[in-house]
Amino acid sequence: MKKKPSPLKIIGIVLLCLVVLVLIAAVAGYIYLNSLLDMMDREEIVGDDSLSEEEVYEEEPTYDVPDSEEEIEDAWQDYEDVQDTEVLDKQNIENILLIGSDRLTKNQNGRADSMMILSINHDTGHIHLVSLMRAMYVNIHRKSGETWGMLNASYSWGGTALLIDTIERNFRVEIHHYVVVDFDSFENAIDLLGGVEVTLTRAEASYMSECIREEFYPGKQILNGQQARFYCQIRKIDSDFKRTSRQRTVILSLINKFSKSDVSQLTNLAKQLLPTVKTDLTNADVLRLLMEAPRLLKDPPQQRMLPIENENGSYTGMIYVNGREMYKVDFETNIKALHELLES
Repeated sequence: MKKKPSPLKIIGIVLLCLVVLVLIAAVAGYIYLNSLLDMMDREEIVGDDSLSEEEVYEEEPTYDVPDSEEEIEDAWQDYEDVQDTEVLDKQNIENILLIGSDRLTKNQNGRADSMMILSINHDTGHIHLVSLMRAMYVNIHRKSGETWGMLNASYSWGGTALLIDTIERNFRVEIHHYVVVDFDSFENAIDLLGGVEVTLTRAEASYMSECIREEFYPGKQILNGQQARFYCQIRKIDSDFKRTSRQRTVILSLINKFSKSDVSQLTNLAKQLLPTVKTDLTNADVLRLLMEAPRLLKDPPQQRMLPIENENGSYTGMIYVNGREMYKVDFETNIKALHELLES
């Protein structure tokens, strides 16, 4: 007569089976996640250094005024004065450049219409979101030689590499990775998540009602992808500073939606959108950030805009270069403010 196994042995066998099943599920899940992340486009965006200013800016000069020669010389000198400033590159700080592109087809690079630094301080657990005004007058090291122009022109001339190099040189901060999303994908992401919540001002609601020909009211409401895209691009009722603020509002609302979505929603979103994302983040990088997300998202991200506004909310540093209006940057002040924020 066979001896019956002891209860402890039975429990041990059951636990071992459970551990094996959990490990199998974990491995399968890891393989599946990697297969989804493999859908992202890792091909580098190189730009075209032969493009003329008119092709880069896609418009003729609009101001029949002389160049702001004194302010231009000041900007050049201010830039030279900060080149000895140490580049902020600390092990605990990870900076990811988010680029919103207006490319019209898959084979076009488009322009960097929206640029933000998503900075993660892994020591403090804080996230910072810094908008970069596309029309800032900056130094650009093109293949054809050093020049000056709008920040987003560097993307058209040299792709992500030149844009990152331009930000690092002018603002003395290391950019570790980039993510490029075109606006059509941006719209789709919002629609797949059921829209984003924003709070419209009276002026915003009135302007959107007039342009989109739908009824909008001041206060909180849900915008679909197309409406949110229009909201992000509004500038005529106020300024580019408010425009970038609206962009951050939508990004933060989108992040909030992500954090509250179930696995089914996120899987569907990943399948449809990841093929349209261009990035140099590896699968391991993304998985690492996903694991850390609950800790990083416990507090709202701190926000900043460059160049820094004047105390009254206006900007008095506008200059004119070749018939185009640009933002003159006080490099020392902006670098100091940026470094202090990212280290907090």
